[in-house]
Amino acid sequence: MSTSSHLAFGGDETRRAVLLARLDEHRDAGTIMPFGPSWTGTGGTPAGCIAGSNDPADFARATGFPPSLMPLLDFLCPRCGDVERSADAGEAADLARAWLMGVTPGADLTNLPGLILCALLDEAAAQAGDEPGVIAARDRIVALHRATMAGERPGAAAWRAARAAAVAATDAAQEPDGQRVGRLVEAAAWDPATSSSILQEVVMAWLEIQAHAAAAATGWTAADDAAVERCFQACRTESLEAGEQLEAFAFPPRFHARAPDLARRFDTQLAAANAAYFQAVHALAQRCLDHLAAARPPGMPAAA
Repeated sequence: MSTSSHLAFGGDETRRAVLLARLDEHRDAGTIMPFGPSWTGTGGTPAGCIAGSNDPADFARATGFPPSLMPLLDFLCPRCGDVERSADAGEAADLARAWLMGVTPGADLTNLPGLILCALLDEAAAQAGDEPGVIAARDRIVALHRATMAGERPGAAAWRAARAAAVAATDAAQEPDGQRVGRLVEAAAWDPATSSSILQEVVMAWLEIQAHAAAAATGWTAADDAAVERCFQACRTESLEAGEQLEAFAFPPRFHARAPDLARRFDTQLAAANAAYFQAVHALAQRCLDHLAAARPPGMPAAA
């Protein structure tokens, strides 16, 4: 078993109450800024306000959560609105509040980053296509994360070697799908105990994969992307040759006039990609809440 180094609120319900009150004070004062900066000294992101700092280590000391959960929470909070808009400060604070309220004080959260990472790596593998090198690199990194969660603590050399293999596999990937999954695998090739940004970086790569898969499901292809780029360059050239100022150049109306069918299909795939992105954000936020709710203090049996 892993060492219990991250216990929610140090097992102290009073500490949680203090942090909740601090978050609520910032919401009432209007000093929560969902998109940051993390901490200005008087306000910031939800996690920054909870910690009173922009340092994930301070967030970990305040909450008992692993440090990598601070950047992840601050990435999710402003994106927990809907496809049409970002979350406002109240909605962002609600998600942070739910994280604090949803976990039992004293629950062992040490393995929470690894659980999230392995789940995302498992799901991404299905999108890698025929890229055995990327899949092999992914399997190697999953094994390291599972060893970490079992308390074996692979050394820095093991992580460096796995990371180098992931980079090589991504560079060798022939298809964009494999390259996207490769970038996620590279981002996951760090020890969560020493990388506070690992969850955010992996989630960003995972969301790119989800959005691209939704766009591809509409029939959109890499050839279509290339056609849009050619159309953009042609329209910009025409604009400059007509003596228009570069800052006045507007592509969408020219795009729809020049290539109406391509533009319509572009809008369709973009809407699908955006919807998938925000759906995935909400699903991941709920997954985090589920993991927090399931966590138990050392020695306490899991929930039935």
